[in-house]
Amino acid sequence: MFVKLAELVMSGRLQALLVTAALGMLGQNIPSILGPMLTWGAIVLVALVVLRKGFSEAIWPFTGALVPVGMAWVAGDMSVMGALVGGFAGALVLANTRQLDFALLMVAFVAVLLKGAIGFFPEQTALLYEQFNLMLEQLKKDGFEQFEIESQQFLIYSIVWTSAWMGTTALLCARWLQAKLYNPGGFQKEFHQLRVSQPVLGVLMVGIVIGQVFPLMEGVLPVLLMPILLAGFALIHGVAKIKGLGKRPIVLMYGSIALFGPFALLMVTVAAITDSFSNYRDKMLPPES
Repeated sequence: MFVKLAELVMSGRLQALLVTAALGMLGQNIPSILGPMLTWGAIVLVALVVLRKGFSEAIWPFTGALVPVGMAWVAGDMSVMGALVGGFAGALVLANTRQLDFALLMVAFVAVLLKGAIGFFPEQTALLYEQFNLMLEQLKKDGFEQFEIESQQFLIYSIVWTSAWMGTTALLCARWLQAKLYNPGGFQKEFHQLRVSQPVLGVLMVGIVIGQVFPLMEGVLPVLLMPILLAGFALIHGVAKIKGLGKRPIVLMYGSIALFGPFALLMVTVAAITDSFSNYRDKMLPPES
């Protein structure tokens, strides 16, 4: 179904504008989990057009998605705007550099900018905080007494994290769609080769240090770790493919994350950082004859 929508979007400007606008509007008016997924789908399609046709053609679906996303912003949900801009900017970088790590860095950068921009829109933040408290009160009435989160600062962090997560997954899904439509199997190969280059790693590390020093940057750590963590996942997938180990290492990795949480994620992150300097996958490839 979604592939058919992607084909429709790629068939013309008007179709692209109408489909992304329709998905976004439906996403803003459906209260269940399907709503955010439809809005996210519109962002994926915008990123797909950027990847395949470039900036000038992507303005059409971007404009279509911008209308409902703008409505969400006014209503207090600023994460969707960050995801749309992040997915668009990340796809633009990827289309022009062919470097997935640079594209992921751009998505993270947009989320960090959103963290700074939120302070200039106190009305939207207050509105979302009010809605958040109403949800917590309802959960408590339903017997979920453990929900005691009432920090507006935590809500701001959640907006930034959601923005980065939605933008990153939209970019990756758009790349997958592009490969499925025009280069079957291409995304798997590209993902298996994903590695955070040393310049990108340096920028992320500087951002992490700044985030620990300046209060304005508090809460951006998960956003800046996201590209590194994805590179760690790609490393495990790539090594399993090169060595012909099947799915066992991959199942072990995700199972460890489910069981041990932060500790397992830390190990994956460390592996990705060392791979930035050692390039394990290239060393494992058989020499060319």
